[in-house]
Amino acid sequence: MIDFAHALGFTVVAEGVKTAGELAELRSLGCEYGQGYWRRPYALPRRQRIRS
Repeated sequence: MIDFAHALGFTVVAEGVKTAGELAELRSLGCEYGQGYWRRPYALPRRQRIRS
């Protein structure tokens, strides 16, 4: 579908993107834009952040 839209000169917007993994997959397929909601990664406890 993405290639078909590009062949017709359209820009592609994916709807309902829920995870960063879905967004990465869409980008690898050539999708220019995505809309949806995904949660931010959980913050590491302060002690673990200092070590890394």
